[in-house]
Amino acid sequence: MSDSDRSIRTRALKKLDDALFGSRSIDFDDPGARNAFLTNGFLVPLVKRIGDPVEKNRSLAVGILKKFLENDKAGTATDASFQLSPELVDALAREVFQALELRLCETPFPEESEEIRLQMMELLYLLICHPNAKVAVTKDFARVARIVSKACADNNPDNKRQCCLCCVGLCQGFENLVRMSCESLLVPVIINMKHQRAKVRQSALQALRYLVCICWSSANFDELMSTQVIPALRLLNHDNSAAVRIECIAVISEWLVQITKPEYKKEFLPILLFGLADQAIDIQNLALATIEKIGATVQSDTSDAETICQLPEPFTGRPSAGSRELVSEMMDGILPGILKDASDWTAQGRFRAVALLRCILVFVEKDIQRHVESILICLFSTCRDDETTIRDISLDCGRLLGCYVSTDTLFGVLLPTAIGLKLDATGADSAPIQKVGAMAILTGAIYGLPSDSSLEMYLDKVAALVSLPSLCDDPSVQLQVLQCVQAVIDRAVR
Repeated sequence: MSDSDRSIRTRALKKLDDALFGSRSIDFDDPGARNAFLTNGFLVPLVKRIGDPVEKNRSLAVGILKKFLENDKAGTATDASFQLSPELVDALAREVFQALELRLCETPFPEESEEIRLQMMELLYLLICHPNAKVAVTKDFARVARIVSKACADNNPDNKRQCCLCCVGLCQGFENLVRMSCESLLVPVIINMKHQRAKVRQSALQALRYLVCICWSSANFDELMSTQVIPALRLLNHDNSAAVRIECIAVISEWLVQITKPEYKKEFLPILLFGLADQAIDIQNLALATIEKIGATVQSDTSDAETICQLPEPFTGRPSAGSRELVSEMMDGILPGILKDASDWTAQGRFRAVALLRCILVFVEKDIQRHVESILICLFSTCRDDETTIRDISLDCGRLLGCYVSTDTLFGVLLPTAIGLKLDATGADSAPIQKVGAMAILTGAIYGLPSDSSLEMYLDKVAALVSLPSLCDDPSVQLQVLQCVQAVIDRAVR
């Protein structure tokens, strides 16, 4: 294996592989035979082949070492011939860590082969998870963490995923040491959350789940969260992969339970709420179930009365008191962003904004009254959107406002706006398009009124509004006037 002739080294490694694990492995079937083989001088020269100038030899050497650990099954080999002693695993780990550092910790990588780099990271993962290698990993943790963090920059997606798997292994077996190396592991994983491959992003999220749960009490965690983690998670709200969005919800759900810092609840919950506006109904249901689960930790009262109006998907009933309280507490922080996104240049962005606004209305109910004017201004625009789905959801938001907001407050805004007065009550004519929006939302609000008596109080004013010559003769608003009349008739018949 150490001969100067590359062909001789290759033949030696092939014969060694065949003798240990191939057709000739009967020679090593005695208990402890493989253990004795490595102990009697073969370990060091075998590990040295990891740095062999010949690619084939490096691959063979790493493959043989992997087979030793895979057959040992993390220290629980049932076949006595495959059992490695704790001392041997410890020595093997120390030698391998040094060899991998030389091949993976420089830029560009001294190891040029992507396939062999992947083999090396798989070998590292086997050692991280091996119970008899814990002492070696602990002593050389800085070196192991450096290998993992540097290898995260590998261009090969499979290598990136394997690095994330190594991070998970380190988190599961070496919590205290991971906490001290928080930033060096966290930052490369976050970078991989922006990778073009969905499976890489999903693996990075899985690693991030463990890293954040361990590191949240470390000294520089707050800065890492605000500058690195939270911005990366917000991007995943718009991820093209449903699997990544589901993983994101699962991660945040665990963080909300594990992390006791209350300030992070305000950061995580808006991201979780965004799942309610997802185009996949499975993700909507998962997000709602997660919010209800978190809400149960806030308030366990389940004696709430049923809602007084029909709720949109994914709701099957009135949200719990705890979840309603959670969402109400962060309304001031999240509503401005939602209203801004409702004018996004992409149809998908506008759709998700109005869909999320509708879900927010279901959670907040009557507490939405203090935000009603800003919401109405938004809906006056979205109810005229080119996309039918956005228009329909906007009108449904109007129905929910009719259900939850006092009729005096709601009609006090809608009726003046419909005849051309701005919301600031200056008396100046508003743009014609605002008239159209106000009439459309008024129609939705009439359908949502909680009782016929609410409509009766304003029936004369509504009738006077729809009879105004300035509206009846205006082609841009005639359709909305007729729909409003239809809504009044429908309510009267009901």
